[in-house]
Amino acid sequence: MVFKNANSKFFLIISIVMIISIGIVGVLLTAHSVSNLKKEIWSNMESVATTAATLIDGDELELITEEDVPVLDSETGARLSDGSERFKRIEHILLSVKQSQKDMYIPYIYITRLENGHQVFVIDTDIVSPGEYGEEVVYTPSQPIAWAGTPMVDDDPYSDEWGSYYTAWSPIIDSDGHVVGLVGVDFEASQIADQLNFSMILIIATTIFLLVLCITFVVLYSRKVKKDTNRLRGEINDLSDNLKTMFDEIEGIEQTDIHTEPNNNSDGQDFMKYIHNKTIDMTQRLRKHTEYMEHQANIDFLTKTGNTRAYSAEKSAILDSIAKGNADFAVGVFDINGLKIINDNLGHECGDEIIVAAAEAIKKVFPANSVFRIGGDEFAVIVRNTTAKSMDLQFGLIDVEIEQANKSLDNSLTLALAKGYTIFDKNTDKTFKDVFARADKNMYIDKKQYHVLHDTEECEQ
Repeated sequence: MVFKNANSKFFLIISIVMIISIGIVGVLLTAHSVSNLKKEIWSNMESVATTAATLIDGDELELITEEDVPVLDSETGARLSDGSERFKRIEHILLSVKQSQKDMYIPYIYITRLENGHQVFVIDTDIVSPGEYGEEVVYTPSQPIAWAGTPMVDDDPYSDEWGSYYTAWSPIIDSDGHVVGLVGVDFEASQIADQLNFSMILIIATTIFLLVLCITFVVLYSRKVKKDTNRLRGEINDLSDNLKTMFDEIEGIEQTDIHTEPNNNSDGQDFMKYIHNKTIDMTQRLRKHTEYMEHQANIDFLTKTGNTRAYSAEKSAILDSIAKGNADFAVGVFDINGLKIINDNLGHECGDEIIVAAAEAIKKVFPANSVFRIGGDEFAVIVRNTTAKSMDLQFGLIDVEIEQANKSLDNSLTLALAKGYTIFDKNTDKTFKDVFARADKNMYIDKKQYHVLHDTEECEQ
């Protein structure tokens, strides 16, 4: 290839720089997007385990013994009996949570606890080949963290006789606040790897597409090739449209007519501008896709509020402001009254409807980015630069929104929220935990008053 003047040589240098830059951006965006997708998947896995653990009565779990579990056939492992009523109640909760997950395949969900220093199976819902009562569970690094009271998902898959899985662990708490067991939820490692690989392949394909555009641009310009420009433009348009469609399907965006017909009256300079615009368009689309994945990693999949990851990030920001001496915030805590009764009597779909209604009521009063789901039936708000008078007014509006929500719910469902808040006091509060503890205490006072009134009404009836 011969370049006859300085302009052509300058163009070659610019083209090479552009190609290298696109390659580097593609590599960085691939790593970042896959990382964000993994965070989103891990957040959803943790949410499933936490939901199940929240619904299980820790005191009842402590009463489970070997006599409660089903008798298994020694040769086939099949069940010969269904187990005690206590066993069946807990197993029903696990199966209900498993079946309620429409978008996630859960092969195994079970409960473990510590016996003689070893973590062993207590309840396994698998019918074909369940873990036997007292059988030791394969150790994973996330288990000690879960036993300390924090839900956690394994970073790496582990393998046992059932296959290769990532496991989400969530602690089961008794009435004294002690961890008495763990809910384990297994997710097939191959399925998660397929999701991550698809996202990676999608971005790599887009990067390759951009590189092909640049290389094609250099070749066409340097050789002054004008024939077949319109045909090539149409093929590039189709490929670009297909990539946009794939992005939109992943992000759930309604499809629109994005195809642009090639211009038949275009010379070489028009084609250069066209490829330049396409390159910019696809780069911006990649950036938006990455931002979308980052956003999704911080959203609770059921309520569309902030999840525990977003909550932790906000707490860290608050702790920084406390350390700098410029903190000014309030914390509100909300807990749904009677959710376990609704789940037990009406099913988890009704329970999910109540959880969503509670989240919507809170979001109508407080900014959406200040609302977080921090447990199965528990929400928190972190409000900056506010006053007790303002919080009193907003908490009063919550009651109004709950009343409106109950009008739209099915007659068999009633939403009731226990709530409490407190304002940061720079003279007494040293950490975020101090403020949250007071708000949580106020919430439980409100919950106790609700239950006293509820019991009185039942007696009158």
